[in-house]
Amino acid sequence: MTSERLAALVCAHVVDGSAPLRMVVHDAPIDPSDSGWQFLCGEGETEPPSVWMLSEVIEQFPDVRVLLDQPVGRSFVREREGAEWIAYEGEP
Repeated sequence: MTSERLAALVCAHVVDGSAPLRMVVHDAPIDPSDSGWQFLCGEGETEPPSVWMLSEVIEQFPDVRVLLDQPVGRSFVREREGAEWIAYEGEP
């Protein structure tokens, strides 16, 4: 599993609660402190994302923990909060 001490990007809409977490993307990390994970609303990211530690994301959204063993290049989407994640190779 990816180290929980690494950084992740979280959509501003998810952070402020105006939209639920519906998309998770695992990109290649850009530096040693980056996990490569992005946690998004999937509605068009118009605001700059926040940088959270992966452990903070897991604490706030425990259902993402099952995704964190997935390789770089995978994306996950769900219809609504609490729904099952659907996996994609690359961007959905």
